[in-house]
Amino acid sequence: MAHASLATLVKKHEVEHQPALVTLVLNTLESYHAGADVEDDLLYTKWFVKGTRLVCAATEKGLNLQNFGWTTAKFSEKDLQFFYNYADLGVINGESPEAWEKYGTKSVKNMCSHLFTDKAMFAKKLADLVEKTSQQIYWLDQGITDLENGIIMSHEFDHQHQASQLCLKGELQIALADCIQDSETKMKLLEQTFSDYETAWNRLGDLAAKDSYILGFKGFTAQKIADLIEDHSEKRKWLETAISERGKCACKLEHTDPSQASTLYGFKAQAEIKLASLVPTNIAKVLIEQAITDYSQAINLASSSNRLHEAHLYSFRADAARRRAELTHSSHQYLFWKKQEYQDNVLGATKSKPFNQEHSAITFVIAGRSAAEIYELDGTHLDEAIANYSAFVNYFNQRSPKKLLSMFNKITHDILPSLLRAKNPSKKDPHWKRQRRRTHKYRTGNF
Repeated sequence: MAHASLATLVKKHEVEHQPALVTLVLNTLESYHAGADVEDDLLYTKWFVKGTRLVCAATEKGLNLQNFGWTTAKFSEKDLQFFYNYADLGVINGESPEAWEKYGTKSVKNMCSHLFTDKAMFAKKLADLVEKTSQQIYWLDQGITDLENGIIMSHEFDHQHQASQLCLKGELQIALADCIQDSETKMKLLEQTFSDYETAWNRLGDLAAKDSYILGFKGFTAQKIADLIEDHSEKRKWLETAISERGKCACKLEHTDPSQASTLYGFKAQAEIKLASLVPTNIAKVLIEQAITDYSQAINLASSSNRLHEAHLYSFRADAARRRAELTHSSHQYLFWKKQEYQDNVLGATKSKPFNQEHSAITFVIAGRSAAEIYELDGTHLDEAIANYSAFVNYFNQRSPKKLLSMFNKITHDILPSLLRAKNPSKKDPHWKRQRRRTHKYRTGNF
């Protein structure tokens, strides 16, 4: 096939799915597996590798290669290794004087830089596909090395491509850190990743909003670094960085990608809660209240983009309210935050019911505990406590999940009977016994 027609097929596939390109890729792959030679011209390699990458991406979105007569729905390990080696052949050909003379210095470097990126993408797919940790490490190492070579080439003429290479390198380094047990090596990889993201942002910081995701990557990496550090001052520094970068990214994405912005505000809140455990109480109060504000913003954004995420965010905000209550010495403030906790638990349980009834039922139990504690404090929310515990009982009676049997027994044999006696006390009971029942810890019990 001529270079021009191959390039046309690839370009068309970027706009809409082209069966002809899929057929071409599969036929070439089949020929190679059968021992036939493959085209080794640099320009052809460039377009073919790009075409295979697009077909790979299409399989992730639902394209089934079996509809084209292939034996598997997606490319196998053997297929991906061919693509990786074919891209490597293009890089090798790019080093020849003939290629430089035929296509020119800048074009050859441009093609080879992109081929290095393609190699790294195939290496990442291979790392995801193989099962042994040693094989995963091998392919991740290969991909990182390819990107390092590609970054050197793109530095001269394509800063935008270099930024994308740095981001992909960061992704591979994070995956590699997850495969490695040694904490010192993990730390070096993550610190290098943060530096790579910072370089990428400096390349693209003044461009379109889509590049703002790099700030989120920085925040994610800073959080992983913080999780590895034991020294409080260093951990605090990295948590503050995670909070700052996630906040900036979320703010930039609110209008263009509300779902991702919602996720980032939620992660920002989680980092704020972690940081609150490392600072004096007066600062911790401010941090947790900021986390509650961030969860509120995340909920607003998720309500129109991801209802399941919205349901879980209510539970997260309830937990933040509980933590805030624990920091106050004022009974009035304590009761205020406990009521916030209760309301959010109820909303989390109610909104998650269409997606996950078991999670909803367990969250109703948590809401019941919150309501029971409020009853112990000011005599209100007794009916709410009964209703929420009863919601769990109704779920259990319908499904009878064995793993929740202990919780069911505790609620039906102890908690609900005590709550119902408090609601309808026996006239034979003396006043002191009714008062003791009032202050009984209905939320106790390890399920």
